[in-house]
Amino acid sequence: MRENFALTEAGFKVGLIYRLHYFASLLSVPVSLLIYFYLWKAIFAYSNATVIKGFTLDEMVSYYVLVMLVGFITYSECDKWIEESVVRGDTIMALLKPYRFIVWHYFFELGLTGLGLIIEILPVFVVGFFFGLKIASIPYLILFVISLALASALYFLVTFIVGLTSFWLFKIGGLRRVKRSMLAFLGGSMLPLTFFPETVQNIFLVLPFQYMRYIPILIYLEKYSIPYSITLLGIAATWVILLYVLARLMWNAAFKKFAGAGT
Repeated sequence: MRENFALTEAGFKVGLIYRLHYFASLLSVPVSLLIYFYLWKAIFAYSNATVIKGFTLDEMVSYYVLVMLVGFITYSECDKWIEESVVRGDTIMALLKPYRFIVWHYFFELGLTGLGLIIEILPVFVVGFFFGLKIASIPYLILFVISLALASALYFLVTFIVGLTSFWLFKIGGLRRVKRSMLAFLGGSMLPLTFFPETVQNIFLVLPFQYMRYIPILIYLEKYSIPYSITLLGIAATWVILLYVLARLMWNAAFKKFAGAGT
């Protein structure tokens, strides 16, 4: 436990070095929300509708506020740290640590995320309330917090798996960019998934990506019943287990490759 706390503290300290990045991100929040607000206001006015694909104008703006909020909470760059470690050739240190490679990166990322939350979460909420974001009821808030924990774990695991490919591909800058774009698109960050055909939505439902942002957001907006929300959390938890198993298998393969290269 002490080692895990030390890793979280180390991640927090590294985050302090990049604190200007967090403040720069904050500056983009009101600008982005103004763009979304006037864009969707024009779309609603042009279509002469009060509800589009299940969203009112206020809900649509709240949706993008929550996209930013959930994004700040769940974001992970452990693929970047793994790639840099492999490129520098200091991965041997990971093999000498008394705790698992995946645990090391998880708690390190936890420290980085913690700093981001301290700097970003309150201003985003304040700006969000200005744009009409409402506090969800207590049952949905509880489900939302649980969904955030699962979303964070899913995002981390996918990012960790992408990072492990650097043991074979060495440089993965292009793959990392593809990952970010794919998660943003399939996770509903660009557009609510209700805008896709129903068949496509059903496919998305069994994939892990929408549980990283879209599902937590719709739970907060109380778009699902409580029983169905719990069912969705169960699916997300199942994906956490499956991706963790895949990550462990990939790490074992990477370990053997690395150890074999050193013999």
